[in-house]
Amino acid sequence: MGAEFLGGAAGGVLGLLAILNIAPMTLMAIAIIVFGASLLLSSGTTYRVDALASKLGQRNLTAGQTLVALAASGIQVLVGIAGIALGIIALVGVSTMTLILVGRLCAGSSVLISGTALSGTVATILQH
Repeated sequence: MGAEFLGGAAGGVLGLLAILNIAPMTLMAIAIIVFGASLLLSSGTTYRVDALASKLGQRNLTAGQTLVALAASGIQVLVGIAGIALGIIALVGVSTMTLILVGRLCAGSSVLISGTALSGTVATILQH
C-alpha cells in the first residue's frame, strides 16, 4: 500500500508541475513510469488484502474470488511493466502524446480492476 501511496503522490506532483508548463511531455512520461513502477511493486497487495479480509471475516474465499484476486494481481504486474516501457519510449520521443495517453488509460484500467476485486471481497464479508 505504501508503494501505491508514494507513486500516486509523486505522479500527482509531476502532473501539477506539467500543468504549470514545466516540461510537460517529459514530466508526464516520467509520471507514467512512476505509476507503472508503483503498480508493479504493489501487485501482490491485492491478493494479500483479499486473503486477510477473508480471515478477518472468518470465512474462506470462494474459488471465484481467489481467481479474481489472482487475476487482478497479474494484471497489475503486466500493466506495471507496460507502463514503464511506454514511459521510457515516450521519453525517447516516439509518439510521446499517444504513449502517455495509452499509459494513463492502462494504469486507470488496472486500478479499476484491482479496486473492484478488493471491494467485492470486502462487501461479501461485510454482508455475512
